[in-house]
Amino acid sequence: MTSRGMELPEKRRQVCDFVLKQIAAGLKDGDQIWPEHTLSRNLGVSKSTVRRAVCDLVEIGVLRQQQGKGTFVAQAGHPQVQAFALHAIRMVGFLSPFAHYEDGFMREITLGAEQALDPKRFIMVTKHVHLPLFTEADVLPGLVAKVQGLLWLSTLDPASRKLIARLHERRFPVVLVDRYLPEVPCSSVTTDNLEVGVLGTRHLIELGHRRIVHLTKPELISSTIERQEGYVLTMRQAGLTPQVVDGDDDALATALSGPPGERPTAAFCLNDSLAMSCCRVLRHLNLRVPDDVSVVGIDDSPAAAAYDPPLTTVAQPRRQMGFKAARLLERLMTDPAVATHTRLLLQPSLVVRRSTGPCGGA
Repeated sequence: MTSRGMELPEKRRQVCDFVLKQIAAGLKDGDQIWPEHTLSRNLGVSKSTVRRAVCDLVEIGVLRQQQGKGTFVAQAGHPQVQAFALHAIRMVGFLSPFAHYEDGFMREITLGAEQALDPKRFIMVTKHVHLPLFTEADVLPGLVAKVQGLLWLSTLDPASRKLIARLHERRFPVVLVDRYLPEVPCSSVTTDNLEVGVLGTRHLIELGHRRIVHLTKPELISSTIERQEGYVLTMRQAGLTPQVVDGDDDALATALSGPPGERPTAAFCLNDSLAMSCCRVLRHLNLRVPDDVSVVGIDDSPAAAAYDPPLTTVAQPRRQMGFKAARLLERLMTDPAVATHTRLLLQPSLVVRRSTGPCGGA
């Protein structure tokens, strides 16, 4: 039996459901449940309603009370708890652009999320947005209708930003992955992208490079903006002049052309994909990597290590990102007291390969 089988007023049933759900989520015999005043505050019901609901569960043997000490789990394996657990498997959605899965970026993140979620309690449904065939706004309503929580690596286009804000207003459990919205206090798990920019730029400066260009994209995404900020900050601290270029092939060719004493000797790129594009443009210009121009990417994608030459890159802890995002989402889904604005920052690391070398090939 669960509260669904009990003839209880709605608010008492809400309290019973919550307590049974907490026990089914992993409490053991003898574990203490929340005090009545905490249940009252977080569930928005009166203390008397909580007290009557607790008495209902004590009466059927799920809980026991100890005078002056609190209320404890009497039988975590009680048939009533087991019956509730059968209905307690929850659906989690993971929404991302297909391009991020195709290039290998999402695979480790997805694996980390799957490892974090107990399969006895959660089922994760992964949905990829195939741009430009359909957008996140096309996919999201149907997905949210079926799941109780959402992991979201968003394109952060204007429509998606509005959807994130609406979900946050509804207190729908959402954790943004790899990026965040400064204007919306929604929970997120990202790499410290300012540090990403610092690591990649500092590596090139330490190799003796002084004319370092940052190849990026004109997009209002937190990771893109903060990587550029890290690059600019590190260049200025070294007394060097930043040069930021939007990374389409024509702009790349223009930025990397010129006489040897004027063109950049190194390129720090927004991601590994752009770094590989940079290498292709350099070959077209009959410039060698790293003898003429050193190149640094970001992400440590599978293609980066296999590229010729293998790319120096700033690695993100992608599996850890997925794991921590899923654990944070689980907390948001199971505990209404958890703050809906939690931002976790993970530390990047530099992976040095053969695409970078001393300035001038010395």
